[in-house]
Amino acid sequence: MIISVGMALILAAVAALVLAPRLDGVLKAAVERRLGYLYMTEVTVAEVKPAWFRQTLDMRGISILNPPTFRPKPAVTLDHVSVRFDLKSFLTEIPTIHEVFVKGIKVSLRYELGDGTNIGLLAKNAAEREKATSGAPVAEPKGLRRRIAVEKFACDGATIELSTNLLPLASPSVRIRPFTLKGFGEGNPVPAPRMAVLFLRSVMTEALTAKGLLKPVFALLTRELQDLS
Repeated sequence: MIISVGMALILAAVAALVLAPRLDGVLKAAVERRLGYLYMTEVTVAEVKPAWFRQTLDMRGISILNPPTFRPKPAVTLDHVSVRFDLKSFLTEIPTIHEVFVKGIKVSLRYELGDGTNIGLLAKNAAEREKATSGAPVAEPKGLRRRIAVEKFACDGATIELSTNLLPLASPSVRIRPFTLKGFGEGNPVPAPRMAVLFLRSVMTEALTAKGLLKPVFALLTRELQDLS
């Protein structure tokens, strides 16, 4: 259930785009730019298809790459994301997303000696964006500070795979069963930078429950989580 909150939050970060009457290719680039800005890494999206009349947004093939100090491979991938929103609410103070449904979440958690974990570093990057204290100034994409409410989030399950360069080991993995979360709405709307932090913090929490996790990795993840609190 923890990871469900995070997923609802990160996906809500792109929902502010639905008001823009743009071509699909431009909309796809905007999603990539916003998520890439939040995590300070490359983000690719295979397809973004808005349906204004039905008030839905479909995204396929979302890939959040590792931070630059790690191998240039995906850290998090999502096969399909469907967002059903209230178009009129985007003219109000708190826009509303009725439902987010996600298929095929895969998290590749990597521990590198001396660098920590890829997910922890991405979360740290997002936390720095939230505090607006990260390095050289970067132009912030519009709409990321706006608070958004999510009424329901559903997922068909997720997989977390773990690996490290500490030892030549097999990569253990854990499967998270399908879940649904309701009631994350007007009572607790959150802006995009905080959404990004909560998503990866949730992933790290779920990873700590994985059987076969090496003690050094477990200890490091725990410390990284404490730093994000």
